[in-house]
Amino acid sequence: MTVKKKSTLLPPLLHRRWVLRLLAQHTTAEVSELLLADDLPVPCSDVLIALKAQVPKNIRSKKGVDFLKERGIEFFFNGAPEAQRVLDLLRHPRAREITEAGLVIGVPDAALVQVLEKHGQFVVTEPAMKLYSSVFFDLSCALRSQLRLLVHERVELAVQRAAGAQGPAVRRAILADGRTVAASLPHSSIAWRAVLLSLGITPGKADLGKMLGEMEGVASTRAAQMLLRGGINDERRAEGYTRVLRNLREIQETVHSPGADLAAKMMRFRLQTDTKPMVSVSDLRARGEDVTVELEPHHQADEPFGQDDITSEAGAA
Repeated sequence: MTVKKKSTLLPPLLHRRWVLRLLAQHTTAEVSELLLADDLPVPCSDVLIALKAQVPKNIRSKKGVDFLKERGIEFFFNGAPEAQRVLDLLRHPRAREITEAGLVIGVPDAALVQVLEKHGQFVVTEPAMKLYSSVFFDLSCALRSQLRLLVHERVELAVQRAAGAQGPAVRRAILADGRTVAASLPHSSIAWRAVLLSLGITPGKADLGKMLGEMEGVASTRAAQMLLRGGINDERRAEGYTRVLRNLREIQETVHSPGADLAAKMMRFRLQTDTKPMVSVSDLRARGEDVTVELEPHHQADEPFGQDDITSEAGAA
């Protein structure tokens, strides 16, 4: 009879470093309560015990300090300002949703900071954003397929806490969450705009103008993917992507090359508009001409004040 050896590999955990930080000062039962209070998934008891065994008993000793520095969680023990700001971000639902959705889709920290300040009414620095991603949302610990499950678990925990029960509305809310949408899309700028829409944020006109070229690339890639796979109905799907590609190119041609009516109007506008630059008094004087300005009008009372009030001796000569 062969006995199967139990695997020593721990399951992926996006907030593993935060669990270790809590285990340094609390029991496993207390850690479970603290995680639930912040809408963070609680590992099973075996995982908590295994993680507890990794933490030095005396966290203030040299071994304990080295342990904290290796995992990048010493900031939460020395009272660093970044640590408190990271905790504020964790407990700000709107800012946290935008942040985690952006991290899933691969948005740079600088861009996330700007989006948070503009749409989330939350100010955070780039170092604090890096600290948040490493302590509470470490994507390097999971595969892409695992990440979808981990994100779904985190979103489900937050939604159920608000709803209090399961049901179709809860399932729809989980699927429509920005983090769930981000986990189902590839890393690209067009995917980030789709995530912003799911977060209730409308992209700007400049971003929308850039989407045509990116959508053309996505349509081409999808059509090639369907043709290479060669499965059931893949040829029909490839034809659909090809039609999308043709429509996008027609839109681009319409935008870049105006129609006959618009071209005629633009021509009339150019003919009626004098494009020569205006010559000012300072320009005349810079060319060495002696220019005087008469403050007393010498024209008739019913005539408007005009160009005759500015005389040039060089012009008169």
